[in-house]
Amino acid sequence: MKRNPVPTDAISTNNNGQASLDTPPFPQALLDHVIAHYKKPSDLIGENGMLKQLTKAVFEAALKAEM
Repeated sequence: MKRNPVPTDAISTNNNGQASLDTPPFPQALLDHVIAHYKKPSDLIGENGMLKQLTKAVFEAALKAEM
């Protein structure tokens, strides 16, 4: 699966480098991508749905960052 990176300018951060509380927790570009590829509920929450894939990607990135 080809992954298109989310532009870094789509993410707001506060002075501590953390995501700002007044912004959505995900960049709008990511949400737009999910909505564009959604056809049925299983696309999001099914066995191989986007939510499962996103969760896996986040955990893998966090583990990689710790190494």
